[in-house]
Amino acid sequence: MMIADHTKANADLQTLAMSKGIEISKSIDKGKMDNVSSLSSKSGSDFDKAYAELMVTAHKGAVDLFKGEVADGKDPDVVAFAKKYVDTLSMHLEHAMALEKTIGQ
Repeated sequence: MMIADHTKANADLQTLAMSKGIEISKSIDKGKMDNVSSLSSKSGSDFDKAYAELMVTAHKGAVDLFKGEVADGKDPDVVAFAKKYVDTLSMHLEHAMALEKTIGQ
């Protein structure tokens, strides 16, 4: 579900960016690359816990960012994009938090 949702959102974002003449980098920034490296060094329950924690942190940030754009955004197309996906991201956050709680037990 999360992969399908993010793939759709990324495609829509790419279309929006192109319509605005903005090129989106496909490279991964250092912070995200550090997360990937950290996860790749873990296995089993250590991986599960780190992954769940990362998903909660990332989705909290995304939800806050999208809610901020909905509330204060200046570009109506970007605001519409944020409105379209904020509920999906909130649902992902809820799932990630439930996963984190389950794994932490």
